[in-house]
Amino acid sequence: MNGFICGRCRATVGDADRFLTGTRHRDHCPHCLWSKHLDRIPGDRNAHCGGLMQPIGITFKTEGGEPVGEPMVVYQCLDCGVVHKNRIAADDDNASIISVYCRSLKQPPTTNVIALADARSARLLLTRLFGKHAIPRAYRKQFGLD
Repeated sequence: MNGFICGRCRATVGDADRFLTGTRHRDHCPHCLWSKHLDRIPGDRNAHCGGLMQPIGITFKTEGGEPVGEPMVVYQCLDCGVVHKNRIAADDDNASIISVYCRSLKQPPTTNVIALADARSARLLLTRLFGKHAIPRAYRKQFGLD
């Protein structure tokens, strides 16, 4: 996908540079994290819906059912209701990621398709975003990690 204008916040989003973003398929805004329903499988651009996809939560790659891997944003299409997950890109706004996580804790969306991160995942999420020893004090306090 070439650069685009975010359908939600109207920010201009450039082409994905896989060396800078960690992904080859930029399909979401790095500022507000909203996406557009373009893919059936990542990168295929075969979905014909085109609806806006709202970030509804965070999930992780798992091993043996336990969250251990990289965090991913979970999206739900506002037009057709499909639920997808997508890797977080290196240039995605950390505050927006944490905001999506907090919203899903306060008012969990209804999805039985993808297991969302729960309150026990705060340390893992913050460690993946900032590094084990670089979690900002405000977030450590907010999530009771001190």
